[in-house]
Amino acid sequence: MKSKLFTHEIYYFAENAECDFVVFQQKKIKALYQVCWQLDQENIHREMAGLKEAMGFFNLDWGFIITTNQTDSFVFDNMTIKMLPFYQWAKILDSEQGLGNAF
Repeated sequence: MKSKLFTHEIYYFAENAECDFVVFQQKKIKALYQVCWQLDQENIHREMAGLKEAMGFFNLDWGFIITTNQTDSFVFDNMTIKMLPFYQWAKILDSEQGLGNAF
């Protein structure tokens, strides 16, 4: 029987803008997440700015925005932001695909 031990460390990023969740696994950056009820004209700049700044800081070319029911993708320069509803994100985490295969 093979046993897998997954340990994650979760942090918050705040420089000029903020990113809700910065996830590390075994001291390596695993994923960046912004979480909001709904992405709209009132919050899109704040949510995108925080995630893009964290992506640049951690040298990642992808990140996630988790919402209640929206799906979309955004590309800025060489950065891709995938917006997923929570239920879809939870399925990806539960599967063997892992986060990187969500793109």
